[in-house]
Amino acid sequence: MTLLTEPVLGQSSQPMWQEVMSDYVDASGRVNYDELRSNPFALKSFVDFIAEVSPKSHPNLFATENARKAYWINAYNALVMWGIVENPGISSVKDVAIANGFFWRLKFVVGGEQMTLNQIEHDILREKFRDSRIHFAINCGSASCPVLGQRMYDADDLDARLDSAATHFISDTANVRIDVRKRTIYLSMIFNWYAADFEKSGLQGVIPTVIHYLPKEQKPMADISDFKIKYLDYNWDLNQQQTN
Repeated sequence: MTLLTEPVLGQSSQPMWQEVMSDYVDASGRVNYDELRSNPFALKSFVDFIAEVSPKSHPNLFATENARKAYWINAYNALVMWGIVENPGISSVKDVAIANGFFWRLKFVVGGEQMTLNQIEHDILREKFRDSRIHFAINCGSASCPVLGQRMYDADDLDARLDSAATHFISDTANVRIDVRKRTIYLSMIFNWYAADFEKSGLQGVIPTVIHYLPKEQKPMADISDFKIKYLDYNWDLNQQQTN
């Protein structure tokens, strides 16, 4: 795994983000926020790293597009987690600020600049990279979001990891269900909110994306290109581990 170093900052804090993912995210992508609040030091170290270092503030550390893309995916996921840790007692990110204020009101320092999660997602990840697979890699801290993995994103194998994230999300029947008899596809709201991104991708559309990333054993025999689409309710409850 490629780790960044910077003489001014000393040892990079990126390994701390990997420690968080290894220690506090389970195999199903759920986060132990209670335990993380009790021991936030690794996550805080990475959040401090994000505050000082970004592709804009330190371009020499991010020589490739994949390095920049991996940084912003990791930064988004870590800052969502930090926003939840900093707001104990919530059961949903919608409990923070007003309406969806968690994403457009909370501000974080990124490379010396104040930014919201919406700015990272829409102005940077969506606008600058135009890679619809990003929607399967960023996690908004909610049960219906694409799951967090237990390994940080890294430039060296980013494309393979994004393909894997797309397959994982689309193969889960909580996100994609095809009813051939009713000629209907039931899809996560993510495909509705970001339909334009999937249209602009190389696969040119939501249904072609679904077909492409479905595992062979789940691909329908029938042509589903003209099936009706219905969108599934989105569960905004926290992606919290059950710690009974």
